[in-house]
Formats: sequence, structure tokens, C-alpha cells
Amino acid sequence: MKRFDIQLQLLTHKNVCELLEVSDSTLRRMVQRGEINQPQNITKRTVRYKYSDIQHLITNIFGAEHAA
Repeated sequence: MKRFDIQLQLLTHKNVCELLEVSDSTLRRMVQRGEINQPQNITKRTVRYKYSDIQHLITNIFGAEHAA
């Protein structure tokens, strides 16, 4: 898999907040409660969420009206 392909499958915290239409603190609580998988640590200060995890959440929990 090319590096570019991998980057397209990872989302920033801000990207996820925008996709789910939630605040920063709400997203953090969702992670703490286990509603969303923990983000991956890319570096010490950089985390990314898997697109597939977020798409699963949108499709199966929030319903089709939020699906991209």
C-alpha cells in the first residue's frame, strides 16, 4: 500500500468532530466511553482516527442520514 493511500484513511480529531457534528469534548467523551475506538498514535503529539471506524459509527449508530 502506498503512503498516500494510508494518509487518506486516517482522520484528525478536528476532521472527526466535523464529520460527526460534535464538539471536541464530546468526541473525547465518546472515546472514553468506548463508543469510538481509541485513535492511533502517529507520533508523541499526533493522533489519527481510522476512517473505517468513523464510517462504521456513522452508518450503524447515527443512521443513514449522517452517512457521507
